[in-house]
Amino acid sequence: MILGSKEDPLSSIMIRFPDGNRVTKEIPCSSQFLAIVEYVKSEGFDMDKHKIVTNFPRRILTDLDTKQTLKELGLFPKEMVIVQKK
Repeated sequence: MILGSKEDPLSSIMIRFPDGNRVTKEIPCSSQFLAIVEYVKSEGFDMDKHKIVTNFPRRILTDLDTKQTLKELGLFPKEMVIVQKK
C-alpha cells in the first residue's frame, strides 16, 4: 500500500516544479515516498527526465528506495522537495 494509515500524523510536503508551480500535499507520514513520485509523474514530469531532490541537506530522493516511508526519509513533519530536470 502506497499511502499510509489515516490514523498516522500527516507530513506536509511542498513540491516545487520546474515551471515554478508549487503544490503542498498533506499525506500520512507512513506513506511510501512512491506516493510523491506517482503524484509528480501524474503532473507530467517523467522520472526518466526528472529527479526529486531536497534543498538542504541536498539529497537526490529518487535515487533512494521509493518504498521507504516519508518518516524514514526524514520528510516528516514538513519538507520542501524540488522536481528538477536530470
